[in-house]
Amino acid sequence: MVLQDHVRPVGGRIRFHLPHWLSITTDKWVLQIIRKGYSLPFQSFPPSSPPTKEWLMEDHLTLLRKGAIERVPISEVGSGCYSRYFLIPKKKKGLHPILDLRDVNLFLKKEKFKMLTLVQVLSALDQGDWMVALDLQDAYFHIPILPSHRRYLRFKVGHEHFQFTVLPFGLTSAPRVFTKVMAVVAAHLRRSGISVFPYLDDWLLKAPTPQALVTHLQTMVDLLHSLGFTINVPKSHLTPSQKLSFI
Repeated sequence: MVLQDHVRPVGGRIRFHLPHWLSITTDKWVLQIIRKGYSLPFQSFPPSSPPTKEWLMEDHLTLLRKGAIERVPISEVGSGCYSRYFLIPKKKKGLHPILDLRDVNLFLKKEKFKMLTLVQVLSALDQGDWMVALDLQDAYFHIPILPSHRRYLRFKVGHEHFQFTVLPFGLTSAPRVFTKVMAVVAAHLRRSGISVFPYLDDWLLKAPTPQALVTHLQTMVDLLHSLGFTINVPKSHLTPSQKLSFI
């Protein structure tokens, strides 16, 4: 089972896999994001804000390699919306890069959405079910941002100016966007008879037998790769088990 694909950087890579998305969904909102990038849901546009205090962290070089950020065009340096940039520990291992977007978030529409709950998962499990869990690598970074809206996602490190090209942590609408995009993937898998439970970057699969589960897992992995996603193997639980930690 091939679980990794390093051909392209992760930053917004699903846009290179549009034909495969067209084969699983007709959702115009999702397809628009893949074609052109996510348009931030402004209720009114925030005013420009100057570069904030410098936060010197080498992690921005990793983001640059991943294609998650890009340098601000020289002609635009100092304009747009700049935010504080810092890191927080992930719930498992590693660090999340966070833009302190509290000022930008004030101008975004508040849109409700539903996320999977542990109660829903438990109520769907049957006695004797077998399970595996997948962790998506750099999940948010797969979602591209509309180029004209990247000016609202800027930060400064040293004397260099950057802007996010992908969905950043710190944006209040990020969980909703990612959940809605991945909902069409989950719906396609369920139409194929696969029991899957997505919670942001954590996905649980269940089946009545280990053999069926392995087949379903391969189908899901193949689909995710075709859509441009990568799987974080060390954080995934790929051996069928009847006891598993999830959410």
